[in-house]
Amino acid sequence: LVADVLGLEPVEIPMRAAISGSPILIHDATLGLSNITSPPTLSWAPVPIGSAPQQKTIRVLNRGPAAATLDWSVLQAPRPERPLAATIAEGGAAGTLALGLGAAPTAPLTDGSFVVSPTFETVPPGGEKWFHVSFVGSTQPAEGEDVTPEGARAFNAMLAATLKHPAPVPLPGGGESDAHPPLRLSLKAHSLEPRLVMSERSKLKFKVSPT
Repeated sequence: LVADVLGLEPVEIPMRAAISGSPILIHDATLGLSNITSPPTLSWAPVPIGSAPQQKTIRVLNRGPAAATLDWSVLQAPRPERPLAATIAEGGAAGTLALGLGAAPTAPLTDGSFVVSPTFETVPPGGEKWFHVSFVGSTQPAEGEDVTPEGARAFNAMLAATLKHPAPVPLPGGGESDAHPPLRLSLKAHSLEPRLVMSERSKLKFKVSPT
């Protein structure tokens, strides 16, 4: 950028531009989806323990000029006390160091409380794909799991998708990569154990046959 001010010598200001983010996004017209959190949260209404799986449909949009392959994984929910992790890498011809800050890695979810289908799909340029996310829950609490006096159980997980370009593209800091920034979606659901709770002042009367 050249700044030419009358009466002064022109000044050259070096500039560099880059595109950040990803053209792959989740459509916000999804029942139970909240975008006020980061990442967005997909929630289910409480259901009785043992109910049939509760399914929601999400739409993944591709606003970019190239196709992207998408691979979903259901992961354990991040630890609230440590949701982020730092990374450091060497980059550029001058041997500079790049410091990054992103979501902390988590292990796959193994209890089967959430399921996504299909898990692998290609989203065409300018198009969209539909995915079904189901809350399955479980019939019995896990050992050591906290259950409220009302019999409510909370289920939390992270739905994450790795995205790939069909070919490598240049990166802002130098080099190239075929990876999009990942998609992440927080999953929250509750199950309830039906039970009768009475106060000390409540009374029940039963009538039985004498025979």
